[in-house]
Amino acid sequence: MSAALGNSREEWRRRLLSAPLLIVSPHQDDAWFSCAALLLRSERADVLNVFTEGPTPPRTTEWDLRCGFRDSAASTGARLLEDARAFAGTPHRVSSVGLLGRDYLDDSRDPADARAVAEAVALWAHGAGDGAVVALPAGAGSGLSKLVLRVLGRASRLFRGRVPRHPEHLYVRDAGLAVLDPTGVAPLLYEELPYLWSGGGAREARRAAALHGRRALELTLEVDRREKARRIACYASQLLPLERRLDDPEGLPPRERYWLLELPAARD
Repeated sequence: MSAALGNSREEWRRRLLSAPLLIVSPHQDDAWFSCAALLLRSERADVLNVFTEGPTPPRTTEWDLRCGFRDSAASTGARLLEDARAFAGTPHRVSSVGLLGRDYLDDSRDPADARAVAEAVALWAHGAGDGAVVALPAGAGSGLSKLVLRVLGRASRLFRGRVPRHPEHLYVRDAGLAVLDPTGVAPLLYEELPYLWSGGGAREARRAAALHGRRALELTLEVDRREKARRIACYASQLLPLERRLDDPEGLPPRERYWLLELPAARD
């Protein structure tokens, strides 16, 4: 690694602990699951939750039942309280786009949903000032679909417990990146827990960077695992279906991975 690149990484690590920051969290637990190192800084950050609403009338999905809820109304209310407990005592501001999760949709998603995400990100970016950063999910996880993993899992232990990339994470990432290019705000991709255990986010980060004419500079941040586990434990309902405990500090990675999507250096 060149000295210049090493210096760039160190500079960005320092900046991430104080720069104006928006973390776009597809679901209410994703920010603490994946960006605790950023949320445990002393400076205030903004968190934008995307898929937070339930349908009218309420519906019941397999995930609702696995999390201990009778229907979407019970799930939506409980998850709002869980998120409030997780952020209690922090200086951070939490807001919501208020979209339906894909499990509650009968048809394909309305294009207006992507515009709503993009507009919320753009509105924050335009008012954030110099040096601002927007963190979006990288898209960690297995590249295989749920159906393929289910079929292969019956035949081979190799595929059991593999978690595919979450389509809503990719959706949020792409909607956010689409509006950041002209703003001057630095896009930052974060590697999502627990998906990273089925496949890291590096490949998706590099692919997303290339699509926007940028390069992905990998950054790692040490995290206080005990405090991260304490915050994650607030999302008790979402921990029930998981095969591995996320509220055990010893089981959490000691570092979080991020990728800064940098513009290429100008040539003389």
